[in-house]
Amino acid sequence: MTHSVIPLTSARLLMTDVEVEKLLGVDWRFTEFTSAPAHVLYSTCAEFLALPIAGEKVAAGLIDIIFSWRHHIPAASLAMWMNAIALIITALPEPYWKMVFQLIVKELQESDFLTIPHAADVNPFDALAFTKSSLSQREYRCSYVLALAHIVCHHFNIGQLSTIPKFIKEQVKPVVETERQFLFVCHLIGPFLQRFQQERSYCCVELTIELYEILEKVDKAGAELKYMDSICDFFYHIKYKFVGDEPKLEVEKVIKNLRTSLQVRLRFIAHHTTIEGTPVAPTPTN
Repeated sequence: MTHSVIPLTSARLLMTDVEVEKLLGVDWRFTEFTSAPAHVLYSTCAEFLALPIAGEKVAAGLIDIIFSWRHHIPAASLAMWMNAIALIITALPEPYWKMVFQLIVKELQESDFLTIPHAADVNPFDALAFTKSSLSQREYRCSYVLALAHIVCHHFNIGQLSTIPKFIKEQVKPVVETERQFLFVCHLIGPFLQRFQQERSYCCVELTIELYEILEKVDKAGAELKYMDSICDFFYHIKYKFVGDEPKLEVEKVIKNLRTSLQVRLRFIAHHTTIEGTPVAPTPTN
C-alpha cells in the first residue's frame, strides 16, 4: 500500500501550473507559498514524512521509480519524472537524499560494466551519456545512476553539495579500482566544479586532490589505461579553469608516483618532472 502511494504522490509535481491551480483553488496572495508548484512540493514532502516507514525506504521507493520506468512512465516523460523525484528528495531531510550516495557506491561496486575490464566493447563516454544510453538497445544502468545523481546535486543547496568531498574521500575512493570506475567519478564531479569554485572554493581544491589520489590508486592496480589522454585533459581543464596552483604540493606528490606515461602527459602540472622532453604517443580512444 505504502509503496504504491509513492509514484502517485510524486506524479503531482508533473502537473502544469493550470492543472495545479484547478486542484488547489487557492488565492496565492494570502498563503505562505510563493506558487502552486511550491505548495505541491512541500505538501508532498509532508505526506512522505508522515508515512509510517523509515526515510531510507521512502527514498528507495522513489529511486526505484526511475529504474522500473518502462512499466509506468512514457520514455518522453522520463527526464521530468527524474527531475520531480530529485526535487522531492532534496527537499526532505538528510536520510532521504543520502540514499542517492548509497546508490552511487552500490553502482561502483556491482556494475559489471564499471568493475570488469572490457566487460562490453563500447566507449565508456557513450555508455555514461544518459541520452545516448537511454535511446540505444544496450542501455546501461550506470548512465541512469549518473543522470539521477546530476539532477539531485543540481537541486542541492550549497550545504548539501558541500558533503560531496567527504563522500568521495570516505565512500567512493575505497571502492574505485578500474579505469571505468574512475571515469564514472570524473563524470559525477565534473559538472559541479564551477559551482564549487564560486560558492565553496576549498571544496573544489579538496575534490581535485581526491581525484589525483584515486587516479594513483587506479594506476597502482596496473591495468591498461585506454583513455589516458582524456583523463589528463580533464586534469588540465581543472587546473586552468578552477584551481590553478592552489593544490600544487599535494598534486605533485601524487604525480611523482604515477607511471611514466602519465607523468609525461601531466608534466606541465607537475613542473618538478625530469622527463619533460620525453616524447609520448597518444593512446587510442576507440
